[in-house]
Amino acid sequence: VVSVVDAASLEEASAVSDSAALLGLAQTAEAQIASSDIVLLNKCDLLGGAGSTRAAAAEDKLQQLLSKATRQSSRPPPRILRTERAEVDLALITALDEPKPHGVEPQALAKQ
Repeated sequence: VVSVVDAASLEEASAVSDSAALLGLAQTAEAQIASSDIVLLNKCDLLGGAGSTRAAAAEDKLQQLLSKATRQSSRPPPRILRTERAEVDLALITALDEPKPHGVEPQALAKQ
């Protein structure tokens, strides 16, 4: 399961969109993100690029949300990939058994 989260929205209140909250779907949206295998942290270009400090802060906030959501589960947290315009190397999405790309430059996570 792949979910897409708007990185720019994480600078605001939460990873859940206002429309999801308005429709009473905030918990559903959070559950979907938490049950994903991969979360694309999209629109990092609006924060100065995938390697920017603002994108890093958005990822930290998303990791905090996921930590709370997956705490009661034996499931590992999803892999987070920073993207710009939802562009991502397909190999990073299809390689679910591969270790998480820790230590990889954020720019390398976007489409090459």
